[in-house]
Amino acid sequence: MRIVLDAMGSDDCPEPEVQAAIEAAHLFGDEVILVGPADQLKPKLQALAGPNPPVQLVDASDVIKMEDKGLALALKAKRKESKTSMAVGIDLVKNGQADAFVLQVIPAAPWQLLITAWGWSLASNAPV
Repeated sequence: MRIVLDAMGSDDCPEPEVQAAIEAAHLFGDEVILVGPADQLKPKLQALAGPNPPVQLVDASDVIKMEDKGLALALKAKRKESKTSMAVGIDLVKNGQADAFVLQVIPAAPWQLLITAWGWSLASNAPV
């Protein structure tokens, strides 16, 4: 199984997510894909796992933060070419490059991304 982990979801990100990704890869033997800003993740990943980490890194240059509310959240989440860690992770699953996506959620953000990525309607929970 190919599992995507949003590396920017916790209050202390990205260290707990990087550590969890490394441990999950070792423990379960599944492919773990860590998504987030590569310039922040690569040094943490190498510090914790060495030069050949058991985790794949996919760059996502933008992050949805707790401070993003209202219009700021909608604009980040709904852009067609959004480069947030959530959007990139969801797209990896949508495009068949991964099988599952794991994240800590900011309640409205994942729904906005799913609606945009898969064309869902909140009223029907079905593709539109």
